[in-house]
Amino acid sequence: MALHQGPVSRFFYCSKAGRAERDAGLAGLEPGPLLWSSGTSNPGSFQSPRTVRAARNFHPTVKPIALMAWLIGMVTPSDGLVLDPFAGSGSTGIAAVRARWRFIGIELDPAYARIARRRIAAALSSANATEENSA
Repeated sequence: MALHQGPVSRFFYCSKAGRAERDAGLAGLEPGPLLWSSGTSNPGSFQSPRTVRAARNFHPTVKPIALMAWLIGMVTPSDGLVLDPFAGSGSTGIAAVRARWRFIGIELDPAYARIARRRIAAALSSANATEENSA
């Protein structure tokens, strides 16, 4: 599946991954601490006492799936294999399986690997359901 036709744009703009995108496929997963957003690293910064400091997807740098799809599409042939040696929370894997690329993800941290597996599995199930409905 070709995502891009014509000349490759020099820039791609998209919003950061929202909570729904970050947590898709993670229902029932116990929230983990948002250590990178505790407010203690920068004492002069403001955080409300009501700020929730835990989330199902607590990876500190979740990438937007649209961005990862654009990047993969720039360099991966339609029958290509996407290798992500630092899979994190799985955004690259989601982009890959949605576009029907083969994907191998490697993640050192077991908690992040669990998040990635669940998010990618949900995306794969959704892609398969969409394909079955259109057939």
